[in-house]
Amino acid sequence: MKKIFIIFFIFISFFSSYVYANNTEENIKKAVLVENYITNQKEKIEEYIIKYSIYNKTINYNISELDNLIKILKSIQNKNIEKDKAEKMLIKILKKIKSVNNELKILLKKEKDLYNKEFIKKLNLYSELWKKISDKIDNINYKIAESVLKNKTILSMKESNIKKHLIKLNNENKKLKNFSKNKYNSENKMKNSFVEILKNIKNELFLIKKSLK
Repeated sequence: MKKIFIIFFIFISFFSSYVYANNTEENIKKAVLVENYITNQKEKIEEYIIKYSIYNKTINYNISELDNLIKILKSIQNKNIEKDKAEKMLIKILKKIKSVNNELKILLKKEKDLYNKEFIKKLNLYSELWKKISDKIDNINYKIAESVLKNKTILSMKESNIKKHLIKLNNENKKLKNFSKNKYNSENKMKNSFVEILKNIKNELFLIKKSLK
């Protein structure tokens, strides 16, 4: 009788462990899926932060909370953890994700709106600068055309070369005049575009000056 009881106890223990393992496997899969979701969300948030030059302590805190959730999810991906404990942890994590996401959504939108507001201010300041530069280029273009090319139907090689660079200069200046009409999704792109136009203008002025000698 004692042997039968021992065999029965071993059988029950083995069967219980088998069921327990199956149930935990399901929790592991859920934990992996949730971890992947948080990781993807975190990457998108970090890209958003870079795009809009965001520095906000509360946002950084929420991101660190997501990191903590990932650590907990990794601990759930373990067959030795209790099934009930894993399930309770998953429920808490899902609630926490919802809470963090809601807060981040509000904060990120607020930061984006502030960024766009500041960006428009800077765009207006740049526009004033562009206009001043553009007016000067117009003046230079007009003076050179009047002094070198006026009333000439047949141009020398030197004059043709000057005319060619004046046309290029005028084209770059048009870009400058239309600069504020372009849509830029970041201040860096705006600055880089502006610097590129100025670089081209400087080059054309140098070539015109060289041709005038």
